[in-house]
Amino acid sequence: MAALERFKLLAESKRELKDAEDLGKQISAYRYMEPAELAIKQGRNLVAKDLLLQAAKEDPSPFSGVIHRQLAYVFRNLGNSSQAIEECQTALKFEPKNKSVNYTIGLCYKDLGQVDNAIAYLKRFTESEKDAEEKAKAREFIEDLEHDRELLAAPVSDSPDYLDALLANGKVHRWAKTAMPLRVYIGRGEGLTGYRENFPQFAFKAFDSWVRASGGLLQCVLVDRPQDSDIELEWTVEDLFKEEDDGKKRRAAGITHMQPATEAYSSFNSNPACWAVGHAKIRIQTINCFSREECTDDDILSTCLHEAGHALGIGGHSAYFSDIMFFGVSNKQLPALSKRDKATIVRIYQSEN
Repeated sequence: MAALERFKLLAESKRELKDAEDLGKQISAYRYMEPAELAIKQGRNLVAKDLLLQAAKEDPSPFSGVIHRQLAYVFRNLGNSSQAIEECQTALKFEPKNKSVNYTIGLCYKDLGQVDNAIAYLKRFTESEKDAEEKAKAREFIEDLEHDRELLAAPVSDSPDYLDALLANGKVHRWAKTAMPLRVYIGRGEGLTGYRENFPQFAFKAFDSWVRASGGLLQCVLVDRPQDSDIELEWTVEDLFKEEDDGKKRRAAGITHMQPATEAYSSFNSNPACWAVGHAKIRIQTINCFSREECTDDDILSTCLHEAGHALGIGGHSAYFSDIMFFGVSNKQLPALSKRDKATIVRIYQSEN
């Protein structure tokens, strides 16, 4: 009897020790998770990555699935979609019933140009997702990928700009020299879901980036009233859709409408579709257009740069991931103008009006 009691006490002690070790792991992992989540919200992906990797050292813990899902998000933001896929697979080991990870894997394969794999994982997501709205968005994304399959699989161009491709499709417009400096109104969005006070700063930075890239060919000044503007930018929570030339509607983070000027356009006049701009209005969504979650600072800056490019005359899109004027969203884009973006705007405004 005494031996049996000692065995029970030993077993109980081991359980208590194991429970204490597990609790220690939970506390240690959680200690890194909270600042990591804050860093993600602030767009500090490198900081978040380091914190989450520290938290992952405590695997397995009740937080392991969340940690690896967040690592996947961070690695994708950092442009490492291959590593993001590995983190998603690890997350599934800890959370096998969390099928939403399939959506992230689909996004990562899209980044890598592996369209068939992207579609396969997105279809897995639609098969298991119960939310009708989320399922519909995933199906919409699949349709976009199938529509863009050839463009996404195209090799990277060695052309220094994409003006010729724009001209071929009648997608070049331009402001007259007499319109300079362009009067830009940047609205505010207090009270809108997801809006932050620094959003107008990103919009200003976007226009300033294009002006600098033009080497002085473009000039912009801020005005206080929309009725005094040549270009008006406003924020919205409404879903935005842009219509392609073939009639397909695509969900968008931002949209720009341009009106032609009344005077004749004398540049690129071999193509009557290339007209002078008289006014442009930009609308940018304050939340992610697919997930409806908060946008990161980089998301907003990238969207502002893209839509400002349209408002300044780039009516179409680049077919290559690294350009800010790429037709879709890509983690290979930095929130900055590429060399090809800069070269394109210079060529547009180098010609005489």
